Amino acid sequence: NGLAQDGLMWMTSERLIAQAILADGSVELISDALDAPVVLPVGAWSDWLRVKLSDGHVYLRAHVLEAAAGRFRMYLTPAFQDPEQARYPFSLGSTGSALAELGSPYIVEGVGWRLHLDPRVSALLPEILSDVEQVHAEAALALIEEHTPALFAYVITLTDRIQHPFWRLHDPSAFGPDSNPHPGLEGRDPIEEAYRLSDELLGKMLAALPEDTLVFVLSDHGAAPLVEKNEGTHRMEGIWIAAGPDVAYDPEPHELSILDLVPTVLQCIGAPEADDMPGSPSTSICPAEDSGPESIASYTAEGFDRADSEATREVEIDASREEQLRSLGYIE
Repeated sequence: NGLAQDGLMWMTSERLIAQAILADGSVELISDALDAPVVLPVGAWSDWLRVKLSDGHVYLRAHVLEAAAGRFRMYLTPAFQDPEQARYPFSLGSTGSALAELGSPYIVEGVGWRLHLDPRVSALLPEILSDVEQVHAEAALALIEEHTPALFAYVITLTDRIQHPFWRLHDPSAFGPDSNPHPGLEGRDPIEEAYRLSDELLGKMLAALPEDTLVFVLSDHGAAPLVEKNEGTHRMEGIWIAAGPDVAYDPEPHELSILDLVPTVLQCIGAPEADDMPGSPSTSICPAEDSGPESIASYTAEGFDRADSEATREVEIDASREEQLRSLGYIE
């Protein structure tokens, strides 16, 4: 970083951006990498900024943390792909035109899993993740309107991403009297906020689907405190809620496995089960018809080797897939 009078000049990977502190304390960002200069008050988020690169564009947002003569701090989100020049383009079902008209770029999950450990920016994480989730939901709704789907699946990542770093704000009693809140998040429960937003987004999707839609709301795991690391972790027990015209009303809970999901979906739509599926259909959700279709060997050409799937195997992945897994926190 180089300080120049009242402004700061800093280098991105390819571009030089000049920053000047204005008389009212706001900050002006000027660069040929931006479509136009951006004026941003301290403590505020920018809109999505389109940043020019030598081979296209990326999108990011800026948040000015501090601006004063001789001292300037700003957080930049990771750079997200341009939906019209996607690094991982859509291969089926959409040209991408619906996503290009959202008003916000479609962005992948790219904020590091350990960002909450940085006290300078940890308080920004709930807002960043909520914003990403809302963009994803808007994209899903746009695709629903573009194509009425026979099968629609949407994954909400927000709740999991928030539960891991901020469990002690949700359940401080589990961590004892020495539990310290995240700076800037005192008095807040980001986990409750995440579930309220997720419920709101689910309501919008249900409203966009036909009334006779069979709906499953389920988690791939539950959540619990991890006291030794001062954060949250997974537990085996999760949820599975079913609703729809062919779902029998039953107020009693039933024990189901995540492996039962696909066989149950097949049974509910009247499709045959596959012999190589590790789970079983739930008759408590959609009772089996006496004259239902006979099972088939497999829905895949190669079949499913149950013994091989349960064994620990070393699998080689390419550099691109490794980068994706690392960005999601599954690889250190």
